[in-house]
Amino acid sequence: MGQDSRTGFEQVLEVAPGSGPVLALGAEVNSTVCLVKDGRAYVSPPLGNLEDYRNFLRFEAYIREAKERLGVEPEIIAHDLHPEYWSTKYALEQAGGARRLGVQHHHAHLAACLLDHGLAEPVIGVTFDGTGYGSDGCLWGGEFMTGSFTGFHRRAHLAYLPLPSGSQAIKEPWRMGAQYLYETFGEEMLSLPLAFVTTMPESWQLLNRATRQGINAPLTSSCGRLFDGVAAVVLGFYRRVNFEGEAAIQLERTAAPEEEGEYPFAVRGEMPWQVDWRPLWQALVEDLGQGVAKEIASARFHNTVARIIQAVAMRISRETGLKKVALGGGVFQNRLLVQRAATLLTGAGLEVLPPRRLSPGDRSLSLGQAMIALAKE
Repeated sequence: MGQDSRTGFEQVLEVAPGSGPVLALGAEVNSTVCLVKDGRAYVSPPLGNLEDYRNFLRFEAYIREAKERLGVEPEIIAHDLHPEYWSTKYALEQAGGARRLGVQHHHAHLAACLLDHGLAEPVIGVTFDGTGYGSDGCLWGGEFMTGSFTGFHRRAHLAYLPLPSGSQAIKEPWRMGAQYLYETFGEEMLSLPLAFVTTMPESWQLLNRATRQGINAPLTSSCGRLFDGVAAVVLGFYRRVNFEGEAAIQLERTAAPEEEGEYPFAVRGEMPWQVDWRPLWQALVEDLGQGVAKEIASARFHNTVARIIQAVAMRISRETGLKKVALGGGVFQNRLLVQRAATLLTGAGLEVLPPRRLSPGDRSLSLGQAMIALAKE
């Protein structure tokens, strides 16, 4: 791996010898593009959020200039499955004679982690992030899978819940806190002895009515949104975030590192199994109602997510015989969670593949897409 700032590439990596030409377009936020030529992957600097039209113009210009610098015209264009991403629309409109390949978001995260560790074999993948378009049309983000560059199988996920007001809930984490409480306690949430409940914005009632009617409320299994919801309730995080993940970062910083307590959870149903977070929320609310400090509650939540990872990964390992566990997705920028999960997984006899040289977030997604495209050449 290296950098070549003279040619405008942030990273240049050796991949499969003689492979390419492939263009991979990344996702929507923290977007990068990746061109593969003659066994080398050339990755752009982050190009920003493509919802901003100025960034999208930069994205288009960068691709044109990169193809000219490398003297390459891709035969495969790999893109995210989300139909509303500007990168996906670009692929559909600009492919020309190239073959288009839609790549599931979390499969690309898994592929990037495999590349990070120099592996191509099937592994257990734990891919936790904020949003990724799932093959069932829901918004994934709390995923357990098995797979390699050539394909994946979804084994388990965090239980679905509606995303109140869609993308607005990402910008205002209190909406997720309120939704998790409603999904756990129903109308009784309004009588819970929580400061969060007594100071919720008045717009909650109208928002809740719209969500129950399915208005702008797609289902999500996102672990990033679970972190947002817990941060909102534990920290009283009501304001709009300046960037996605801000509330989760505050929650990590708050956690007491010496705390070893955990909250309960359950794994239910047929495969793909669903991780039921309602017991977690019931115990968390009980803690807060009894005056447990936010530092302790935050640590217990982190410990619980790590325990979920261990429990589900062990169950998948028993079913499949796989022993290596890859951690990918933006949630694993949380060092406390990575540390706790790695300790538990190693203690269970599993080998952990944590983020190493490559970012676990969407900055590496184009690389993962490219590796999947190369495997399908």
